[in-house]
Amino acid sequence: MAEAMRPDPQKVLSLPQTRRISWSAMVLEATHQVLLSLWTGSLAFAASLAVPMLLAGLADAGQAVRLSLEMLGRLGLLGCGAGSLLLLTTLLMHLLTLRDTRTILGSVVLILVMTAISTGQQVFLAPRAWELLRAAPELTATAAPLELARLRSLLGTYLALLLVQALFGLTLMLAGLRRWYRYIKVPTNQPDFFWP
Repeated sequence: MAEAMRPDPQKVLSLPQTRRISWSAMVLEATHQVLLSLWTGSLAFAASLAVPMLLAGLADAGQAVRLSLEMLGRLGLLGCGAGSLLLLTTLLMHLLTLRDTRTILGSVVLILVMTAISTGQQVFLAPRAWELLRAAPELTATAAPLELARLRSLLGTYLALLLVQALFGLTLMLAGLRRWYRYIKVPTNQPDFFWP
């Protein structure tokens, strides 16, 4: 009778199973996050610190604009390359079923927008700025006030677009902090799946 009253021993229940542990998946996730962090950080640094300090710190406005445009040109090329690599890693994550379809689509849209902004800056804004700079080699408020005002406006637009890109990149990074993105559910009846 005493044995009938004794409760059954507790069973050990496994945690929810959401993905398979795989070195290739971990390397892919880490590569994606590091690349996105570097791109977003460089955008935020250039837009909030580097270019404004160059424009405010150098006495020669022409030299400050030239240095800023060279830096922004390199950053634009970096953005086009980083966007392409991020799209590739996102496609690989989809093929390896590391994320659900909604998360993949959201990531692709944000990466495409960021890459399109970088491309637009390289194709439309940078050539106009260089033309203005060539038209007025002596950029001062007295010698070329109109060109200087246009260049400042153009650089302001350039920096605002960099900050928009940085916000999109930050959105993607914060989505990654949410339990390493939303993984799709996999069947729980397979013994080789376990919580990471």
